[in-house]
Amino acid sequence: MKKSIGLGALLLSAIVIFIFSLAILSLNEIAGIGVAIFGLSFVIYGYYKILIPSRIYTWCKIDASVDSCSILEHDILESEASIETFYSPTLHYQYDYEGKHYYSDCISHDIRSIWSKDRDKIEKLIELLRQSQTISVYVNPKNPRESVVYANLSAKRLNHFYTIIFSGILLIAIGIFLYIFSYT
Repeated sequence: MKKSIGLGALLLSAIVIFIFSLAILSLNEIAGIGVAIFGLSFVIYGYYKILIPSRIYTWCKIDASVDSCSILEHDILESEASIETFYSPTLHYQYDYEGKHYYSDCISHDIRSIWSKDRDKIEKLIELLRQSQTISVYVNPKNPRESVVYANLSAKRLNHFYTIIFSGILLIAIGIFLYIFSYT
């Protein structure tokens, strides 16, 4: 099974450049407010993406039985001439929580934290999952249908989200700067 990702980042970059260009060209207080609000959305998004995994550790950790697992391929558009293929495990599991039976296939809230360019690495992980038949999962006590196997973000993903937050802070500062200097 293949999944393609990559054009979203391209689209986001185009939107950022467009808004920033409008702000500089118009140099008025509305442009400054717009850039600051856009920057605030970056900060909120980055904070939210970092917050999700940390709240998972407050969930109940229980055992689940593995139903099936396989490899999912992700084709990422790196440039017009280059497509990178990453691999991640897919997993279907079931568990009991407070007397009710649930099924899930959520391994991680951030698939990029568990994928790899090394197919052999993912195949070894899948083989371990098939042999173990039982895994630990985190279950949301407020919504037991929501569960996840892997709660961490990789260091690379954390740096990615910190960069988004920092970029947002810079956009907020630029927005404030444009707002203040539109009156001079």
